[in-house]
Amino acid sequence: MFVRCLLVPTAAGIDAAPRYEAALKLGRRLGAHISVLYISPTASRHLATLPAVALANGVDLAALQREFQYDAAAGREALSAWCGSKVSPW
Repeated sequence: MFVRCLLVPTAAGIDAAPRYEAALKLGRRLGAHISVLYISPTASRHLATLPAVALANGVDLAALQREFQYDAAAGREALSAWCGSKVSPW
């Protein structure tokens, strides 16, 4: 049985470059594709885990959603930058 796709999970606060490098090396060796999964909690689930003190300090669902969207965009930009550094002229 052949591995055709490698899944690389990542999330906010994780330097994913070493994971991408390992997946690239293994993917080349196996002739496999690489897929990246960015994992982010939903704002409502994250809000449910916060203590009442945080809620009293003005943390709200909209602010959490904006923060998660910012983190996801930063993760996408980091992946694009890493991919851009791997493009060869040949």
